[in-house]
Amino acid sequence: MSLPDDLGDALEKMPAGARSSYVAAALRDRMEHETRAAANDQMLREAGYVFTDEGLTRMRNRLRDHQAAREAAHAAEQRHAA
Repeated sequence: MSLPDDLGDALEKMPAGARSSYVAAALRDRMEHETRAAANDQMLREAGYVFTDEGLTRMRNRLRDHQAAREAAHAAEQRHAA
């Protein structure tokens, strides 16, 4: 298994005995997230929502832009507070 350098570095900084349990917990969290996401998608489809690649891309872009605006506002608040 290979990992990006930043993740490999983080694992190497952990005690050897903790690495396996950390990776296992991360994988379990990811699998649980995917199960919940699939259930949410199914529930929305059953409610009549239709997902398209274009619509998903548009929503991801809107969320990305919203997050960038929130981060910029937070940074501005931090500058004014200092």
